[in-house]
Amino acid sequence: MNIGSIAFSLLLLAKTTIAVRGCTVIAIQPDLRWKKAVCDSHSSLLTKVPPDLPEMLISLRVTQQEIRRLDNQELRRLVYLEEFYLDSCQLEQLELNVFQGLNRLRILSLRNNSLRLDENSFLPATLHRLPALEVLDLSENPLGQIPGNFFPTSLGKSLFELRLGHTKNEFPLRIEASVLEVLRNLQILDLSFSGLETLSSDFRVVFNKMGRLKELQLGGNPWHCDCNLRWLREWYLADSLPSMQLSYEQKTKFGTTNLVTPTCKSPYAVKRRLIFAPPGGEAIEPEEFVCKQWIDSKMKHVIATLGLQRNNAYGIGMSNVGEDARELIGTRVATIHPDSPVAMKSVVSADGHQDDPNLANSNPGISNHIDYGHIKRRSCTND
Repeated sequence: MNIGSIAFSLLLLAKTTIAVRGCTVIAIQPDLRWKKAVCDSHSSLLTKVPPDLPEMLISLRVTQQEIRRLDNQELRRLVYLEEFYLDSCQLEQLELNVFQGLNRLRILSLRNNSLRLDENSFLPATLHRLPALEVLDLSENPLGQIPGNFFPTSLGKSLFELRLGHTKNEFPLRIEASVLEVLRNLQILDLSFSGLETLSSDFRVVFNKMGRLKELQLGGNPWHCDCNLRWLREWYLADSLPSMQLSYEQKTKFGTTNLVTPTCKSPYAVKRRLIFAPPGGEAIEPEEFVCKQWIDSKMKHVIATLGLQRNNAYGIGMSNVGEDARELIGTRVATIHPDSPVAMKSVVSADGHQDDPNLANSNPGISNHIDYGHIKRRSCTND
């Protein structure tokens, strides 16, 4: 390449690159009007979206900055924006009208921030300003509960990719099937690593109405495979499309890969069994999704005295009692899990009939006294 060609290339580069503090702005060929910006500087951390970005910007990617709040005016000039990524920026709050006027926005990624879906952080009405939105990524946020009105009806036509996984919640993500009911054009739904233990059977109806769904990620969750989740296995066997992607490969820090697929965490008898897998092998079968037999919590006043101390007429010793026996109903009243160490010597019903005088107490630290009440067993439905 001769000196003239090099000089021309440098001149062209100078014309297609604009300096904005903390950002690199590149014009797109051939007319050099439409521009993309990347703001990822570590030496000049941003606390707001730069106000001097070109108005003709169509793609803005901001990463690893310190933008904790997005105000209504920060994006108002960027009416041609089609892609907006604000990832890993410690974002905590979005003002209600922050996306107003962005009628062309197709991709919104707010990944790995500190957003909660409540009135102090991210209101449902915020998404009502995005009529053309196709991709929404809220993964790696402490979302909490997805409000029932979070997704406007207008998004039902445009949105085809929704990512809510890898939540930072201390507790499982809370989501009802009705929340997703309007999103019938979804092609990709990611709820992986969100702490989910179960899903109601209402999701089966919702999934079946998503006629274009081609990827559903539910792996990485501690699924409790009892009778309440049986529908998910039955849906996989009967209704899911053979071509639907239900797992993915995840790279580890050692350079290997793990298959992320829905797997039973409990009960122990079916631990590590696969929910989405062909029959046989490590797959769990529908008949194995069973509920334990519980003592009916609606029984008439079962009163148990547990480890009473002689010097405390109202004390209840709980050190030897299983977790399921710790739900007290009034003073000295407990619902006893059948697997707890409490083995009652006698059970007396309200009419004075002794149901089983031969039951032995295997735990000497727990009193055998039952005041009154009757016990009946049932199969659990919703615990």
